[in-house]
Amino acid sequence: MDYEMYLRFALVGATLWHIPDFLASSRQHEAQKTQHAVPGYLPTIRSVVADFQNAFADKSSSTFKEGASTATA
Repeated sequence: MDYEMYLRFALVGATLWHIPDFLASSRQHEAQKTQHAVPGYLPTIRSVVADFQNAFADKSSSTFKEGASTATA
């Protein structure tokens, strides 16, 4: 998910830029996680945040190894 990508960017110190041009589109469908009253994406966000909390803690204590992945597919 995009949340994991943004956290990976943050871990390596990436700089993000706003591009005002239309670059992509998406479609809505009944099975998508953000389409329902009870957000189906919340468990995914919790899992990604939990995976990356340790990586951010390690990075702040200078023991983070570049390129290490804490996320699971």
